[in-house]
Amino acid sequence: MHIFYSIFKNVLIVLITIFIFGCSFLGTKTIYKTNNTFNINKIGYCNPVNINIIEDVCPTGLSIFNSSFKNEFSKYNIESTYINIDLSIENIDTNKIRGLCEFYNFDGFIIPIVGIIRARYSYYGIPVAQNIDTKVELYLFDNKGNLLLIVYHDTYKGNSYFFIPNTFQTIKDGVIGAIKRIVKEIN
Repeated sequence: MHIFYSIFKNVLIVLITIFIFGCSFLGTKTIYKTNNTFNINKIGYCNPVNINIIEDVCPTGLSIFNSSFKNEFSKYNIESTYINIDLSIENIDTNKIRGLCEFYNFDGFIIPIVGIIRARYSYYGIPVAQNIDTKVELYLFDNKGNLLLIVYHDTYKGNSYFFIPNTFQTIKDGVIGAIKRIVKEIN
């Protein structure tokens, strides 16, 4: 009987560890990484590609996005500067990125995309709650306009919340998860 208790206890510890720490790896991905080495100390970023969607769901979404961006990069001693312009991923203007990097003396530039996921929670098929999760995709370019890195963080798959989070928290967590992935790939 003591052996079964010991095995049960060990299995339970492993399952709890996987549950708590394993979820964060599901939502964060590196989609593309160049073979070139790069170092980033000063970075610029623009409005998220689909800023209207964010502001419809959360009127202060852009300010939450910007403060999360600055705070997270500052933890890694990377200076970040917000430039109030709209750039597209479909038609990437490398001359514009090169010009911004030259003018502001950036080592790189990020074009962000923030998506909204409407999550519904149900209990035995009965809807009990819903919230909004975010997916953040960051395109990192060097100061010459070359694509270096694309990272992605999805708070629906990658964050475990004890209580249903508010929209502010999911925007912040999405940005933090994507930036952590960039820093991991840079180092």
